[in-house]
Amino acid sequence: MTRPGDKLHDPAHIGTLERALELAERAVERYYAISPREWESRFRYDLVSSALHPELPFHPGALAQIALVDRGTGDRPPRYRIVLKDEELLALGDEVGDLQTVLAATLAHELVHLVRFASRRVPFDLAGPGILDEERIVRRITRESLEPVLPPGARRALERLTRG
Repeated sequence: MTRPGDKLHDPAHIGTLERALELAERAVERYYAISPREWESRFRYDLVSSALHPELPFHPGALAQIALVDRGTGDRPPRYRIVLKDEELLALGDEVGDLQTVLAATLAHELVHLVRFASRRVPFDLAGPGILDEERIVRRITRESLEPVLPPGARRALERLTRG
């Protein structure tokens, strides 16, 4: 059963969300040479709707946000939560005409952040002017990682979603 606002987990969209997540994980795995087992052991995360986190602030124009759920310890890696803005993602999917690419790009973007945070390439609580540079890096990596796994017709939508 889904909750109000949790539209991407509705039966009408869950298959598209699952396929997009598979594409995003595969793209980020290939880019960073991550083994599939590392998602479970080193890069732990879950995926929820913003309807479950009404208190979470989003940056203007953001389609998703990554939250730190557990900082981890020396022998236990951190755990993150990717929070999706269902309504905005569905609207953009309608506008672009390709919900799966919108979701794959959004999820890959957040997974790149997750890998960079969990690998300590960048601090989770990065602030100041470094945020803009980090977003440019993440958008570039998102585009480069997804291009080889998306069908040719999805490339225009990907370019639109990752420019900036």
